Amino acid sequence: VSVRAVRVDAEESAGAAQDMEKMDFEPFPKQREAIESPLGPALVLAGPGAGKTFCLIQRVAYLIEAKELAPERICAVTFTNKAAEEVTARLHRLLGAGADRITRGTLHALCLGILRDHPQEAGLRRGFGVADEEYQQLLLRRLRVFPQCSRATCHCSARRTSSTSTISSR
Repeated sequence: VSVRAVRVDAEESAGAAQDMEKMDFEPFPKQREAIESPLGPALVLAGPGAGKTFCLIQRVAYLIEAKELAPERICAVTFTNKAAEEVTARLHRLLGAGADRITRGTLHALCLGILRDHPQEAGLRRGFGVADEEYQQLLLRRLRVFPQCSRATCHCSARRTSSTSTISSR
């Protein structure tokens, strides 16, 4: 699967954030390139304020309206929870109840959902848990790992676990 990558410059779209919120904004050329890129995965590379969320919402609308793609076949991925919440709100404003048919969320939440749906395939047990950094720190204190070593230990352990072919549920 090839991914179409489009770099959108913040300078090109600077000052247009308010118009983007209203959704009556005319995309800049690079934004339009991202919105109307061929069917398949599209990656928008841009810094803060460049209109990534605007491009994502407009891309979804373009796929549904112009390409007649079923909303169930669309997956909209963001990186932050804040962006995911904004995507949900904007999709609901644009599509109403139809927005619920689109798979959307953060990269982390979507991947966790896949693991929850298919734990055995990843070498995990059904109902496995994910330890956030705070819980990892608590466990390391209980194991009496020195505080100055604990952060490095967590990262080292995560790298070792993720580099093996099967993830265990230790």
